[in-house]
Amino acid sequence: MGLDRPCLRGTPPGCAFRPVLVCVALICRALRRGRLICHLCALLALAVASHARADSEGYIDNWAGDIKIELATLGASGQPATFPIPTSNDVEPLRGFITERWGNRTNLIKVCDKIHDRFERVAQFTKWLSCEVAQAGELRGRISSKNTLDLKYVVTGNRVRFKKPAPSPFGAGFDPTIQADFDIVLLLTITFEGSVDGRHIPKSFESPPVPPSPPDPPGAIYLLHPAEVTIAQVTFSGAKFSFSEAVLGESVLFDLFGGESQLRAAERTMNATSDDLPAELHDLGKMNRAVNAGANRLADLIHSLQPALGTPSPLFDLAVSINPERSLVVQYKRFGNPPQTLPGCHCDEKCDNQVTCGCAGAGVIVEGERVFLQRLKPDGTWVPIGVSSASSDFVDGSALGAHTGDTLTHRICRLNQFGSSCTAPFGFVYRDIGACGPPGGGITTTGTPHVCHPCLQ
Repeated sequence: MGLDRPCLRGTPPGCAFRPVLVCVALICRALRRGRLICHLCALLALAVASHARADSEGYIDNWAGDIKIELATLGASGQPATFPIPTSNDVEPLRGFITERWGNRTNLIKVCDKIHDRFERVAQFTKWLSCEVAQAGELRGRISSKNTLDLKYVVTGNRVRFKKPAPSPFGAGFDPTIQADFDIVLLLTITFEGSVDGRHIPKSFESPPVPPSPPDPPGAIYLLHPAEVTIAQVTFSGAKFSFSEAVLGESVLFDLFGGESQLRAAERTMNATSDDLPAELHDLGKMNRAVNAGANRLADLIHSLQPALGTPSPLFDLAVSINPERSLVVQYKRFGNPPQTLPGCHCDEKCDNQVTCGCAGAGVIVEGERVFLQRLKPDGTWVPIGVSSASSDFVDGSALGAHTGDTLTHRICRLNQFGSSCTAPFGFVYRDIGACGPPGGGITTTGTPHVCHPCLQ
């Protein structure tokens, strides 16, 4: 029910310019009936108004597209639980995201240029008079399938005017002005992958300024995933063609141009028209950057709250939905923890300037886990020097040129898809036992011979 139309014939004065519930109140007052009838009137009016606003394809109309972040994980009881995650102000509602890109002057000029080119091909005008495109529209949204968000941005109040060539033998002075009023509808489908790995985005790129300087490398994976636009189209609807400012009377022009049927045919043609949406209007780089950075921040949050779990990886399953409050929910899911720290670990020297390390928890390594060996450098940093074979808690690594008598400090880290846990640093005094000999043999050096300890396994 529009605000510029009367609610009902014979309704009280002023009803035509008021919202539907105000109209109902005026009608009830005028009829002076009981409360029950008025309540029924109000419910009926709400139903009619709701139906009138509902999108026929199941979209939520007049949608702000607010974004909420959640973590779904195992709670303290071991049962699945969901926790809301505070978001910073840089998480922009989708309505603002699209309106900002649609409404800038440069883009509106491009839109008018595209409309001009299309009319030039199909309408054969003699003069292009004007193009008026609204700067903002109404966002609608729906979840059409798993992790798939459909957006519809409806821009009403658009108009173009142009001169249509008059039929022979009339000259250009008789060219009528055609006015076309229409809605522009942007259709976007955004598909989210089922997981996100924050390790794709460099840590240095998460600090101000954002975007960083130097800028993001072209085609950076964290700008392209996990969200991808699979449909991006510009369509038209509600087209209405009419004559205006014509020298001849409208009825005469209708006869000359084939009557009303030609205008209606033009409307049908325009309503069936679609084009690709310009890439700058659906660039999801900023959104993808935020999703990847969010995975890193969430992993840091888990680590700060439960450090005993080790160091979580920023790898999460991802689920996207619209909740009953009409917010778009981006849910990071983590139903597992980093592995437990290995017990009783130690290292020994090995021939060929190698060390071999193992732990007392033999057999506890499961499928999907790996063991890494790290060495503490004099500057206080840890460097990886070896990785175990599958399902083994023994690992060999380089002694990094150590000499007999040097005290070497190591730690052994255990890793799965949910993160890692490392032992406390432990040390031993290194002894250089020379080069490895052939399998089964000893070691020959320029000094005193030594027994292989251990040699090739």
